[in-house]
Amino acid sequence: MVTHAAGETGPAPPETHAVVLAARDEAHLLHIAEKLTIFYPEFSIIREPDLPWDNQAMAIGIPPTQDRHSLHPVTKNLKLLKECKQCDTM
Repeated sequence: MVTHAAGETGPAPPETHAVVLAARDEAHLLHIAEKLTIFYPEFSIIREPDLPWDNQAMAIGIPPTQDRHSLHPVTKNLKLLKECKQCDTM
């Protein structure tokens, strides 16, 4: 789903780096999306249409940006996915 989310945001310029941050669950992901509408309204929510997830939000894609400061109020407390051993403790 992360790859799908990245692709939904459009082509990335050369030398772009993708960053994957972790959410605890769908409710947390939707809370992040709600905050994004205030600080950075350009994003896509990716939903899984198949069972057993049945339209559950699985990822958020944000277009490449050089203005990371506008995302900071939303992303500052999220952990990198590779570092997230216990996402439920975030």
